[in-house]
Amino acid sequence: MACTILTSTNKLASSHSPIVAQCSNGVGRSGTFCAIYSIIERVKQEQIVDVFQAVKDIRRNRPRAVGTLDQYVCCYKIIQDYLDSFSDYANFTK
Repeated sequence: MACTILTSTNKLASSHSPIVAQCSNGVGRSGTFCAIYSIIERVKQEQIVDVFQAVKDIRRNRPRAVGTLDQYVCCYKIIQDYLDSFSDYANFTK
């Protein structure tokens, strides 16, 4: 699953088009995708990984986004897979 999401985010980012994410209730899985996308973009721009802050920011507009522990853990696992795809962590700040 992580590879599919990471591949999708790379394709979406390169398209320079607006991104629409929708699940059955509009907050759980779509919120999880938005959090993952937001974190990856922040890593690219600022070299900062902050899952908690990304979810908190999304919840300002969508209060029940990333609504389960499994979805929250999913964010961490996919971001870990993303970071593991790099051979050198020297550019990432602590």
